Formats: sequence, C-alpha cells, structure tokens
Amino acid sequence: MAYPVVKGVYWLGESEFPIYKIESNLFTHIFWSFANLDPKTHEVSVDVTADTFTNFTTTVRQKNPDVKTLISIGGPKADVSAFVAMASNGDARKKFIDSSIKLARDYEFDGLDLDWEYPASDIEMENFGLLLQEWRVAVAVDAGAHPFHDRALLLLTATVSSGPIIQNVKENQSHSYPFKIIDDNLDWINVKEYDFYSSKQEGDKTHAPAALYDPITNTNISGSHGIIHWILCGVKPQKMVLGIAFYGYGWKLKDPNNSGILAPADGPAPCTGLNGSMEYYYIKAFIGKNNAITLYDPTYVTDYCYRGKTWFAYDGVPSVKSKVSYLKGLDLRGYFAWHVGADDLNGELSSAASQALDGP
Repeated sequence: MAYPVVKGVYWLGESEFPIYKIESNLFTHIFWSFANLDPKTHEVSVDVTADTFTNFTTTVRQKNPDVKTLISIGGPKADVSAFVAMASNGDARKKFIDSSIKLARDYEFDGLDLDWEYPASDIEMENFGLLLQEWRVAVAVDAGAHPFHDRALLLLTATVSSGPIIQNVKENQSHSYPFKIIDDNLDWINVKEYDFYSSKQEGDKTHAPAALYDPITNTNISGSHGIIHWILCGVKPQKMVLGIAFYGYGWKLKDPNNSGILAPADGPAPCTGLNGSMEYYYIKAFIGKNNAITLYDPTYVTDYCYRGKTWFAYDGVPSVKSKVSYLKGLDLRGYFAWHVGADDLNGELSSAASQALDGP
C-alpha cells in the first residue's frame, strides 16, 4: 500500500473498559472518544482532570510505543446543532480548530477526528468542507511553527456515513459530502458500514445490520454499496477506512423453526439495549451459556446465532476476516472498530482483524 495501513479502534469512556487492558499491539491507531463541543464558546473540551484522558497516550504506548492516538470530537450522542452553528461562522470555526489543536498537543495526541453525525443540508455540507480546509491549513501552520525540533503534522480524520450522500427522508432531499475537499484535506475517513438496521426500528423481521452485501432485498443498503459509491464520487480508496462493529442486534423470533435472515420477528430480543443492540462479549456469553447454534452467512457476510426465540446478528470472526479481505482487495487504507470494550475478554475480533490484514 502507498499509505501506512490503519488498524483502528475507538475507546469509549462510558464503557469503563480499563485503558491499560487495551491490547494496543493489535492496533496502529486508537481513538479516544468523545470530546465535547461547547455550543457557546465553540471550543473543544474534555475533563482534563480525568486520568483516562491525560494519561491515555502514555498508557496505550506501554504495550505499543508506535501506536498513534487521536481525539474524536462529537459522536452519536453529541448536540448536532452545536456543530451546525460552529461550522457556519468563520470566527467560530477558528475557535474550534485552535482549541482542538491545543488539546491534542498539550496531551500528546497524534491527531483529531471529527465525528459530526451528520451534516443535514447543502449549506451544512458546504460549511463542513470549509471547516476541513481551514483545519488542514491550521495543522500545517502548527507543525511548521516549531523549526528547532521534529514536530509531526497532526493527523486529521472524519467519521462519516456509510454512503457519500445523506438522505433527508422528512424533506425528501439528499445532500452530498464535499468529496474533493475530503480527499484533499483529510488523511482518511472512517466510514460507518454498520447500523443499517436495528431490532427496535425494523422489528418485524431479522436483518444483517452490518452486512457487507445485500443481494436479497436489493435495497443498496450494505457496506460494499457505500464504499463503492464513495470511490465513484472521487474519494481515493487509500483515503477510506472500513468500519466494523464489535456488537450486534437481537430479535425475538416468532417461530424458532424459521431462524434465517429475514425471518419473521417480534421486536428486540430480551435483555438487549434500547435499540436492540448487544456487545459482542455478551453475545459470546449468550452462545456459551445456552449452547446456541451459530452460523456464518457469506451471502451477506454476517454471523448469526439463536437459541429458542432469541436471535442475534453480529460480526464474528468469519465476518471480520471476510471484511478485511474485501478491503484489501479494494486497496482501502484499513479498518476501524467500534469499540474496543465490546470485544470479548480475549480480544478475539481485534486479533482476527489484525491477523487478516497482515496475512496474504
């Protein structure tokens, strides 16, 4: 590959997964998440009294001195209106940019990740592009401001939707990301090729929520469709990192004897999260405790398991290996996983992904 590969993973503060337990030798890049955007000052902020932030880079480098760390700003629970307001004003963008760079430098992070989910209009997409351009210039100035010692450029990434065009269903409109600006100004994008379905929203039948392919329903909702669409819009494969989910979704089957993908269901399985989600380590525990039947479906590229009426679809080892093989075939930059604390206690998925990327 022309670019250094990315074996990325997010560490989520609210998971309470101990940082010292991260097997950082399995990763090239680890994202600390999430920093906040102050809606009044437009500055990036974190609780700098927390060891989980101040000592993050030092801790993960104990097992892998070469691992890169990035601060991820925003996330799925962030106030989207704060990003809209910040990006719409030049002075506000500067405050955001300057504060983010200072935070990264003060606490020895190697880069910054923008997780704005998601710009929802043409003007928001335009402002998103302006932000990236100004951020790139500021990062270059920051690195060049210290001529007497080696100071590497901060990495700049963004977490984006599965496809390059966001559909606004309510307004019956679509809004395109600024493809060329992304390609020119970011080191790469983290493409979220998961969460296509949830058992809360699509509870009437089972699905493959992180399917790489979807040839059956032919809805174009799949990881491969999103990636190819990004490439067709002009973003280089080497600027894309494929998202892998270390969790799945559970459904309650209507009939235990009809247990395939798209089988009739009656909403989320018991004991799952609000949207029907479940971390991989819980799914593994369910399999072990209940001697559940496990299968891999290469048509969708998904694992699933069931016992009685409880049914889960998820990325297991076979799916992870297949997805890594796929991204290697397209010469993508690598993968990222959400999130490290959701893997099983042996780091099974993390190991499978790393070995698959290193292999032939």
